[in-house]
Amino acid sequence: MRKAARRAAKEARTQLAHADVPTSDADALPRLSRRRAWGRLTRGGMWGPAGVGVPKHVTSAARIGVLTPFVAPTATSIPGPVIGIEATSGQPFTFDPWGAVQSKHAASPGVVAFGLQGTGKSFCVKTAMLREIGWGRQVIVSSDPKGEWVPLAGALGGQVVAVGPGSGNVINPLDEGIRPPDVGPATWRGLVGSRRSLALESICTTLRPGRVLDEFERTVLDRAVEAVSSGAVVATVAAVVDWLAQPPSTLSDELGDAGAGAPTSLRLVLGRLVRGPLAGMFDGESTVALDPVAPITVIDTSAIVGAAPELRAIAQAATSAWIDATLRSGDGRWRCVVSEEGWDELRNRAQARAMDERLRMTSQWRCSNWLIFHELADITQFGEAGSAHRNQVKGIITKSAIKILYKQSAASMALLDEIVRPTQAEADPLMSLPQGVGVWHIGESTPVLVAPVAGPTAYALINTSAGREG
Repeated sequence: MRKAARRAAKEARTQLAHADVPTSDADALPRLSRRRAWGRLTRGGMWGPAGVGVPKHVTSAARIGVLTPFVAPTATSIPGPVIGIEATSGQPFTFDPWGAVQSKHAASPGVVAFGLQGTGKSFCVKTAMLREIGWGRQVIVSSDPKGEWVPLAGALGGQVVAVGPGSGNVINPLDEGIRPPDVGPATWRGLVGSRRSLALESICTTLRPGRVLDEFERTVLDRAVEAVSSGAVVATVAAVVDWLAQPPSTLSDELGDAGAGAPTSLRLVLGRLVRGPLAGMFDGESTVALDPVAPITVIDTSAIVGAAPELRAIAQAATSAWIDATLRSGDGRWRCVVSEEGWDELRNRAQARAMDERLRMTSQWRCSNWLIFHELADITQFGEAGSAHRNQVKGIITKSAIKILYKQSAASMALLDEIVRPTQAEADPLMSLPQGVGVWHIGESTPVLVAPVAGPTAYALINTSAGREG
């Protein structure tokens, strides 16, 4: 199996290097007018962008009398665009997260990708997203800390929203969003109120790491959200801070002497978004909106990579709430939401709860969440073993029925057994996989060794290893 994986990786690189396909046709980036054409096999067995010569014939393990893992896997029957080639068979590997659900291979369209740096997981996800766009899906990248997705968005006519000092953009985490047509006004107010409470809690716990809201502070935030919902307070962080400076007398009566300091405490915390280095980014009305028809929207956070960790965390909390408001709109579109730095996004416990809700609402929101981690050992960063925070992160990984595993470290193997539960034959190659080859666990299907392939035009946009290769 290891030889097959290495052979497939070499074959994919060779095919890519020698692909001689007209740029105007097979290597062209997808156009929305060709929604279903991108990623299909063309005449002569040539597949669009890479010009990979692969056999069209697909057989089963029963027919060829071989029961070895990774040979003629059942996952080849998943409807979707071609992502690359199956390492052991040389067949085209087709995949779509909703196709995996429709074909009964997976219970949900959530995806997590793990791998050591430089193993190819980011290239894999970018390749998959490029094909998903051609398949008629839309993509939202919730945070692009290295600016790696920006060229792809520019080439596809997508939307790039810069976040950070000097960008001039304001993202309001308390935006209401668009009410779905099948949700009544009263129900919608309740949903929006819950989301605003979670967003404010996430911001507060981010600005006060290690300290959760006490019962008095939760009561204050509840009343603030009620005031916003009723229209008495504008739905911005700045307006909430002003309300906390002069709360109604009824709130003081409710809190009593024991909780008298809660409004001031929260005002000082949230006030950091209104004054100081965090001001002007998340405290007012949004100056930009997510384009609902853009093939890809990228939240470019490269301007705050070297900023304080709390600023990055606030940006993640604010943009996550902003994206969820769009996902709730019920506009009929199918969206893949990519979390490029999944390990960083889940550090905040409230943010982990928000991510968990997004995964549970995949059917209603038509959302496939893609979380990228460096490796499984990253989970040790989320609280103590057995803590509620770590269990929630493990639950998020478990709820993601589709797992893409690239080369792992020895420290990750015990966690692999606990979370993915592979057979010994499946686990053996994971510490020696060649660059560019990953193991796809799609529900309970037989794992598949896959080498994603992109043509020269796409490769130039999504390859991020040039800096490491020298």
